[in-house]
Order: sequence, then structure tokens, then C-alpha cells
Amino acid sequence: MYLAKMTTAQAKEAFEKDPIIVIPVGSTEQHGTQGALGTDFMVPSYLADHVEDVDNVIVAPTVPYGVCPYHLSFEGSINIGYEGLLGGNQSYNVTGSRYQGFLEAHEEMGVSVNENLIFMDTDNQAAVSDAVKRLLEEGADGIVCMDDVICSMCLSSLREKKISVPAEIKIASMYDSKNLEYNNPPITSIRFDTVRLGKMACAKLLNILGEKPLEDTVPLNYQVVLRESTQ
Repeated sequence: MYLAKMTTAQAKEAFEKDPIIVIPVGSTEQHGTQGALGTDFMVPSYLADHVEDVDNVIVAPTVPYGVCPYHLSFEGSINIGYEGLLGGNQSYNVTGSRYQGFLEAHEEMGVSVNENLIFMDTDNQAAVSDAVKRLLEEGADGIVCMDDVICSMCLSSLREKKISVPAEIKIASMYDSKNLEYNNPPITSIRFDTVRLGKMACAKLLNILGEKPLEDTVPLNYQVVLRESTQ
């Protein structure tokens, strides 16, 4: 039986029998000049067609996508890998708050986080290069950097490996700068008023010291500046 051809009532009745679910899965990727892009999912789909009439077996719709970043230089290949995170020094409060924001954003969007693609303390070129190498091996299709310095080191590592942004991997930063704005390609970043943020921090410090400064209670205006690196 094909799940896609059932009504919801038929599916309910079928699922009550605790059936075997067959899900054909395969990537859409290049197979040389002679092979079809859909080879990897057409083969399991063909095999599934031959068991759909077996008693208590349900064939689910084919999933024709997978992780194949190494094929993105070939036209027609589609990669749906996870995004990785390059974080800074974990002793800094800002690192913890940005990491928490990263997790909460995924939770709100109903997207799972692959913890194997999270690398903290990447505050030097060697650590960033090693993290980027592992992210590429794991099939990440995007990298979020916690600040512009980490992002610049990430871009340097990708250039060294001849990985094209955004064709082969997408890049974004949690902190904007002129370097990222005028990079080729320009990098998608989060922009906010750092001067005002400094004044707010100073006011809180003076308050702790017993002074009574006039505090700025208006929320900071964070903006996501979409640029070419994530297109």
C-alpha cells in the first residue's frame, strides 16, 4: 500500500495494524556525465514498488534529498545538510548568551540542532581551520560564526580550501562589521548599536557602585542584515 494514495481514514485503519513502513531515501546528486541525478533515490523507489502489495507493508513517499556538499559544484545536485556553529571563548558571558540564543532560535523554529557541528573556543586560526574541516566532512551546508573575527578566520579557511561561498556553503555572523559588509561576497550579519550597548553597560556598573544614572530602558534594535553569503 502507498501512504500517499490513502485517505486519512484509510491511514488510521492501516496504522492500527502496526505495519512495516518502508521509506525510500536517496540524494539528488551528480553521477558523472552518463548517470541520472536521481539514481540514488530512484533505485530504492523501484525496490519499494515491489513490496507495496505485501501484507501489512506501507510504502511512504520517497525522500529524494540528502547530505552531499561535495557534489554542489555539479549542476542539479541538492544538499540539505545541517548548519554548524563556531563559538568564541566560553569564559565570556557573551559567548554563553549567543549560544543560548542559537539554541532557542532552533527550538522556536522546530529545527533540531546537530551537536556534532558545534565548536566552541574557536578563537584562533588553527582551531577555526580544524572546525571548518570537520564541518565540511560532516556535510554542513551553513556556518554561523559568533563574531566578525571568527567569521573572518572561517572565510580565510574556506578560501584556502577553495570552497565557494555561498555556492558550496553559506556563512552568517552574529556580529556585523565593515570587513564583513565589504567582503566578497558580503556576509549576512546581525547589526546593533554597540555605542548604546556600551552606555547601557556603563550605567549598570555605576548603579552597582551606588550612583543613580539615568538608565536607557528602550530595547536594543537588533537587525538581521541579509547579504549575498546566505543567498
